[in-house]
Amino acid sequence: MNTLVTGATGYIGTNFVLGWLAQSDETVTRMLTETFEKQS
Repeated sequence: MNTLVTGATGYIGTNFVLGWLAQSDETVTRMLTETFEKQS
């Protein structure tokens, strides 16, 4: 099974991925998005 994680560059996302990999043999794919919309 392959798990897609979005927002994996932050503190919570990084720790989630590391914890997931420590307990599972599954593949984890990190999706990095650094696009921010301007709010008016």
